[in-house]
Amino acid sequence: AYAYAYAYAYATGLMMLSGMVMAVRAQELTGEEATDTVTKTCASSGLDLKGDDEDCGCGTPQRDALPSLPLLTREELEKKRVKQLRKMLEERGQECKGCAEKGEFVERVLEVQAMPIERGDDGVLNSIEIVTGSSDEYTETMVRIPGGSFTMGSQVPIIMGDGEGPQRPVTITDFMLDLTEVSNAQFNEFVSKTNFISEGETFGWSFVFDLALDPEVAKTITQAVQGAEWWLPVNGAWWKEPEGPGTSVFSTNRSDHPVVHVSWNDAVAYCAWRGGGRLPTEAEWEYASRAGEPGLFPWGNNLTTDGEHRANIWQGQFPKVNTAEDGYTWTSPVDAYPPQNKFGLKGMIGNVWEWVDDWWTTQHGTEPLVNPRGPPTGTEKTKKGGSFLCHKSFCYRYRSSARHQNTPDSGTSNNGFRCARSIAA
Repeated sequence: AYAYAYAYAYATGLMMLSGMVMAVRAQELTGEEATDTVTKTCASSGLDLKGDDEDCGCGTPQRDALPSLPLLTREELEKKRVKQLRKMLEERGQECKGCAEKGEFVERVLEVQAMPIERGDDGVLNSIEIVTGSSDEYTETMVRIPGGSFTMGSQVPIIMGDGEGPQRPVTITDFMLDLTEVSNAQFNEFVSKTNFISEGETFGWSFVFDLALDPEVAKTITQAVQGAEWWLPVNGAWWKEPEGPGTSVFSTNRSDHPVVHVSWNDAVAYCAWRGGGRLPTEAEWEYASRAGEPGLFPWGNNLTTDGEHRANIWQGQFPKVNTAEDGYTWTSPVDAYPPQNKFGLKGMIGNVWEWVDDWWTTQHGTEPLVNPRGPPTGTEKTKKGGSFLCHKSFCYRYRSSARHQNTPDSGTSNNGFRCARSIAA
């Protein structure tokens, strides 16, 4: 079987290379990233690439490079080829333990050589590393986001005043990002261990959407936000009792819902406590949300897929009637929906707004940037992703390029966050 595999691999080296290039295309890599990925693949296969290929940046294999390679014995070459092909199968989630000995190896390679490197039916890349960790202090599940380049922003901004454009090329290095938004249970670990007092507690009140309140409570409130009268200041509303006294998230089965009424300052404190984490930058957040997808949403341009809802947003007539066609009127569990993109991330859009690290600005250049962090100072912080209160008629911000802002000490019943962590070089 090994000899058979060797003969096949050697005779169809270019065919295998083509399959690997197709796999790179399937991951939607572009430009220098695709060229670099394919070049590394070609080099590891003992082929020298020269010239240009207009499709993917991979040059034409030059056979005259082969004689200059170190000579390998038949057995060494055989083992090398089999190892490379087995790795390709594993990257595509194909089990092949012992299949070479059973004469199945080559047939399996033929079947999957052009398959995208994906895992299962959810479309998550097989190469994505999802790490669940815990200590005596906290629990977490983070995704290692592979670095790369993408086009940030929108060429045709939908909400002009938000600074969605112009588009600009951005490169991001590897980093870790929470699989989901931080839940009430996770934030409670922080508070229980540190006796942390949130800014909502310090102020003694927070903003709550009016329909989420008990009607009798709503009647007692005489103030509202001008132009957005559905936002009411509620005394005693904070992360643990988001609609005011007597509405504990733990007595109402919301421990797995995203923590809300947290300010930017609260979020920074939690992430730093949890293993030296931080908030993602806006560029990191958008790169992670897109995962190579240039469309409006993390999965493409259609809001639903085969009639299935992918995110928790407002259906019906905002702000008076939410028909909850997506299954939820207010917040939903942080893992209520399947992964939204190829990085396996959940809830990047919808459910609750997510704080990011950057100070707010609407002024952007078009020059290439590497790991941008936004302006050095400001008065408001940026948030991404939209929330369960977003409706296309009023707040069409549940898109990857969409953005909004608030002061760093503010908290509302639709604002949360997720943490990031830098990876040492």
